[in-house]
Amino acid sequence: MNLYEINETTIDYVLSLSEVERLTYYSTLIDKFYPTIPKETPEFDQLLSAYETSFVVEKLYRNNKIKTYISTFSNNRYVLNF
Repeated sequence: MNLYEINETTIDYVLSLSEVERLTYYSTLIDKFYPTIPKETPEFDQLLSAYETSFVVEKLYRNNKIKTYISTFSNNRYVLNF
C-alpha cells in the first residue's frame, strides 16, 4: 500500500499517537517491508525518520489548499516544495 492510499482518518490517528506508539507502528512497517534491515542500525533509524517525515508531509500536502508542488530529489531524499 502507498501512503497516498491511506485515508485521512488513519493518518490523523497515526500522527496523534504518542512518540513511542508511532515508532512502534513505523517499526512494524519497516519489519514488514524491509525485513533484511536489522534494528539498531543506522539504516533502520533512517527508515524510522523517513516514515515519520512521510506521514507529516502527506498530512501537510492533503491540507494544502493549493494542490501544486515541485518534486525535488537530493541525496536519496524526496522533498516536496509547496
